Order: sequence, then structure tokens, then C-alpha cells
Amino acid sequence: MADLIFENPYLLLLLEHFGLDLVMHEKTVKQLFSENRINEKVFITFANLNNGCSPSVSGVFDFEHIETIIGFLRNSHYYFTYDKYPEIPFHIKKLFEENPTAEIRMIEKFFNDYFLEVSEHLDYEEGIAFLYFRCLPYSKVPNHNNEVTKFSGTEYLEHHTDIESKLTDLKNLLLHHVSL
Repeated sequence: MADLIFENPYLLLLLEHFGLDLVMHEKTVKQLFSENRINEKVFITFANLNNGCSPSVSGVFDFEHIETIIGFLRNSHYYFTYDKYPEIPFHIKKLFEENPTAEIRMIEKFFNDYFLEVSEHLDYEEGIAFLYFRCLPYSKVPNHNNEVTKFSGTEYLEHHTDIESKLTDLKNLLLHHVSL
């Protein structure tokens, strides 16, 4: 595992999101994940996604992997909410101090609106989607009207796509309208 991290240091963040200790010693991938009760196939699929590779058909997971995947997503949410996103307003403010233009204010507003939407999406995942996914192994989502039955895979995908397209828009704003 240490050799893989040496070749691709981005794996460290992936391992952190799986909640793993970052000291590898001489453990193989199989040993590391066996000791931590994480399915090796789940990790390899996520590592491939992280490297821009599309998952194969064999990348489909069993219900037993749901908790591992939800744990990974929760850790990722925490990382972006409390580590990465708070850095961005700081950098936008610094850009504005160096170049006080309407464009920078527009980028700041765009980012604040974007982050609000991301926060709402993460809350939706935490409060509704994850509960729904946890019910799947039992093949029956409760029929009474509660938060779990309000889940819509189509709505979830549309919202995810919207967030990703807004992130692309933000990148384009930065690349085309900010001069340093």
C-alpha cells in the first residue's frame, strides 16, 4: 500500500475518507482493508473513480457495502464542509483586496450561492438519501409517509448534476474573469 501511495499521493485523502490510519507499515492492500473490515473491491472502485476511470460492470456492490460507502461519503462531506470550502471565501477575499472589481464580487456571490446549494444537498443526503440506502437491504421501504419514502433517485441525480455544472461555471468564472 505504501508503494501505491508513493506513486499516487492523492490516495492519502481517499484513505482518510475511508477513516483509515495513514501509517501503512508493510501492509498490502488486502491486509489493510481486511484488518479494517473494508471491502477491497469498494476501495479499488473508489480509487479508480478518483483517478478518472469509469467503474466496470463488476463495480456493482452488495448491500453489505452500504455502510462502508455511506461512511466514506460522510467523511467526504465533513472534509469539504469544514476543510476545503471554508478556504475558498478566504481566497476570494484576498483576490478582492488585490483587485477590487465587480467581477470578484460576482464570483463571491456565485460561490456563496453554490455553497448554500451544496450544504442543502449534503443535508438531503444525510437526512434522506442515506436512510433510504440503509433500508434497501431489507427490500421494503416503510409505506407510511416519512422522510425515507420521499427519496427520489431521479431528483437526487438531477440535483447532483446541477451542483457539478455550477462548479464548472465557477471554475469558468475564475479562469475567464480573474486576472492576477
